[in-house]
Amino acid sequence: MNYLNTFWTWLISIPYLGAFLIGCVVLITINEVIDKISGYKPLHILVTYLAKVIFFQKIDRNRKRYYKTLAAEEFQTWQMNVIKKLYGEQNLVSLFGISYVTAVYSASGSISDSYKNIGELESVEIEDRIKLSGISKRYYRLMGKTIKRPDLAGFVLTTMKRNAAGEITGFVAKMATYKLNVATSHVLEFELYLAYKKYKDRFLRFSKDQMLNRLKMRHNIHTSQREEEILVTGKGRYSLLGVQMLVVYLTEDDKYQVLVIKRSEDVAVRPGYHQFVPSGGFEFFEKEKEINEINIGKNFDVELALYREMVEEIFGEVEFEHNTAGNPVDNIYKHKKVVDLRTWLKEGQANLEFLGSTVDLVTLRHELSFLLLINNKQFSMNQFKLNHEGTNFEEIDIKNLYEKFGKGTKVRLNPTSASLLKLALDNSQTLKDKIGAPSEASVAG
Repeated sequence: MNYLNTFWTWLISIPYLGAFLIGCVVLITINEVIDKISGYKPLHILVTYLAKVIFFQKIDRNRKRYYKTLAAEEFQTWQMNVIKKLYGEQNLVSLFGISYVTAVYSASGSISDSYKNIGELESVEIEDRIKLSGISKRYYRLMGKTIKRPDLAGFVLTTMKRNAAGEITGFVAKMATYKLNVATSHVLEFELYLAYKKYKDRFLRFSKDQMLNRLKMRHNIHTSQREEEILVTGKGRYSLLGVQMLVVYLTEDDKYQVLVIKRSEDVAVRPGYHQFVPSGGFEFFEKEKEINEINIGKNFDVELALYREMVEEIFGEVEFEHNTAGNPVDNIYKHKKVVDLRTWLKEGQANLEFLGSTVDLVTLRHELSFLLLINNKQFSMNQFKLNHEGTNFEEIDIKNLYEKFGKGTKVRLNPTSASLLKLALDNSQTLKDKIGAPSEASVAG
């Protein structure tokens, strides 16, 4: 005992170390006293809190590095070359002299204007069970706070219906949570990122099969179906269907403009890119506890999903984003901006057309794509307001789109937005004439 006392006396006599040790003893003593009195262990709570802060700071740094790599020109070029080998250059969209990692499928002319009943829901059961492991678990942890509502139900693709010419005549969907979409579809980009970090340019010398053997999640999707099915079905994943709309409207000075935002840096997909709005997931609007067969039927409405995204992303209506108040889905159709637009559609002062679907070849997700042409000048007098997904709102004259997003510019256009514009140009001669871009640049690819 005397030896221990001597050793302790010697330790606490060392400058700084002694003060530190005495402080630790005091903290432990206080912690024990409080624990006996109240049952709480403040020291344990403090250590746990500090560990979480350090952990999440590390996650934030890793996510920033991930985003920085994705945005780098070197990675973009590498990814484009990989996608070309996997899916064929003939499938890639080319717009204004720039290639994008997306493919497009045009709508059949017989349904372009009758979009109300193009979807078929094969089941009202929500698939939500998945045990995350490997890359999915690592990616989900990396995305952390960017995933706002993991248990939100949405409509995921089963298959696209097509006619003999390959044009879309409809689609079949089922229901799953957003978490499954992240873990089986969005994760495919992270898998490419890991391959890039490991192999760099050596990966580009591999054959298609060699690439897929090193991309296990994508390989599982490819082996579960024939090659021609990969881009038109949702087999092997839970890919949330998206909806997007190119809004072209007439201004007071007789110009046609479109709305573009720059995506925030804290969103889960393509932060910092420019995109046309509205655009978003085909998701359930009601609160989770209100999910039942009747409400599912009401929510499985593509037109309603477009209007919801419009009031959220163009007019900044927060309550239409998370719906924490439990507002019924019918409130979307009762919103004044939606009522006005539907009146203009009935009176021929606006036209809404289903163009087809775009598929992101990185995440293998489809977005149902629409063109809304508004000739009532009252729309241009609205005050447009950003939501959390955007950092900058622009109203661009459609004649300046080539100058804004053409080859040689440094502005990054979201590939699915590029595909939306591509579909609009291919399916609307009126819009093509209004833009006035060189034809070979407008419709290449």
